Amino acid sequence: MGFGKKKVVETVYDTVIDGAPLDPVLVKVVTDGDNAGEEYSAVARAITNAASRPIFFVFAGVNNQGEQFKTLVRLEKENSNVSFIKFNGFGLSDDEVYNKIITDKLITFIKKF
Repeated sequence: MGFGKKKVVETVYDTVIDGAPLDPVLVKVVTDGDNAGEEYSAVARAITNAASRPIFFVFAGVNNQGEQFKTLVRLEKENSNVSFIKFNGFGLSDDEVYNKIITDKLITFIKKF
């Protein structure tokens, strides 16, 4: 899965899975490329295992070259604790970014805890 995404997800998962109850955690991962292959399985497994904890992942794909981010879209569809946002550059205001991150899916997930 590209340099870093696997490491971020696994580090978050490993840090909290054995720990005491925690407040909800929002993990934001920004990437400029899609993901595939063997590392996808490791990230998908960690995200699925983390779904029972109050951990929500937001993957933000930033690309103005037509990247479709098919793997991140798949992660979002398969997991209740993942959302994916595609940006075509960095020209959004803080309010626009916030409105894309705070979704009904995120709110529903947080209410479970």
